[in-house]
Amino acid sequence: MPPIGQKDAGIIIVTHRKEGYFASLLEPNKNIKINNTTLDDKAVLLKHNDIIFINHIPMQFLWTDK
Repeated sequence: MPPIGQKDAGIIIVTHRKEGYFASLLEPNKNIKINNTTLDDKAVLLKHNDIIFINHIPMQFLWTDK
């Protein structure tokens, strides 16, 4: 999956692991949040319907098990 965000606004990457999908910072920014919690240096396991904010733009994470 390609990085999400842009330079100076913060960039994250979502990766798939055995346990599920994780969001990690590539370019830190205080305006990157998941469910209104600032994303720090640790990868965060994403859950269905989580809201990812990058530079105050909300994106909903949707995941369905096939």
